[in-house]
Amino acid sequence: MSNTSKVLITLTLAPALLYSQATLAVLLDAGPALAPDTRLELEEELGALLAQAGVQVLVQDIAPLNHLGAVSGLVNVHLHGAGPVNVGRRGMPVSGSLGWVTQLDGVVQPFIHVDAAAVAMHIGPLFLRGQEALAQILLGRALARVVMHELLHWLTQSAEHGEGLLFRPSVGPSTLIEDGIGLDAAEIWIVRWGLGLVDDGVS
Repeated sequence: MSNTSKVLITLTLAPALLYSQATLAVLLDAGPALAPDTRLELEEELGALLAQAGVQVLVQDIAPLNHLGAVSGLVNVHLHGAGPVNVGRRGMPVSGSLGWVTQLDGVVQPFIHVDAAAVAMHIGPLFLRGQEALAQILLGRALARVVMHELLHWLTQSAEHGEGLLFRPSVGPSTLIEDGIGLDAAEIWIVRWGLGLVDDGVS
């Protein structure tokens, strides 16, 4: 169980004014290994990404579950492992996926899994010795961007990818931690369409 206090955290990040606002609830199962600074950065980055589409994020530990009120969508995020980022080492290829979603009868379920240990290994070579604290914080950003990638799969109900930096088939380690990377126009549309905020024109 996470050592962080079990409270509902509301990220009130201003959405683009031209959008009507929606709310996405994220139930986070992070486990005890996720450092508080890492978790805070994860929440802030995910909130900032979705705010571009006019979506507010409510992040809560998966248990105990408080009343969430009216929300536009609900997803469960499970982090597998989350140890420290090993900095100052040569990169080793990461085998397997950094994240994945589950399907049932062809329907993508609202259950996102992220291999946090693999993400930490993926970004580790970008940091020098002495940057351990920074690496641990930016691990949260990297985790949030992997969650965003998988969230787009759920919203599109498809295994297909896009052309934006965060929804490509393969996302490089620098893309996971660099400043200034957000959703492109197509990804913003996916978020809003997937949460029922835009009409696709099909009757």
